[in-house]
Amino acid sequence: MFAACFWQSKSEASMMRFWSLLIVAWLPVLQVLLVGLLGALLASNRLNVLTSDARRNINKVTPNEHPVP
Repeated sequence: MFAACFWQSKSEASMMRFWSLLIVAWLPVLQVLLVGLLGALLASNRLNVLTSDARRNINKVTPNEHPVP
């Protein structure tokens, strides 16, 4: 393992660090997108997981309906 790191040039090592940092930074974004897509899919008529009343009630939900004084 040391020999592999020893023979790598500094630019290759910095590029590897850049890509690993980029991947780590994108993971939370990808998780939010996946959860949002999964929620949208479950709430759609195609899978029919939620009843029509449940979908209607979810559509009525608005943020900050009752703000805290």
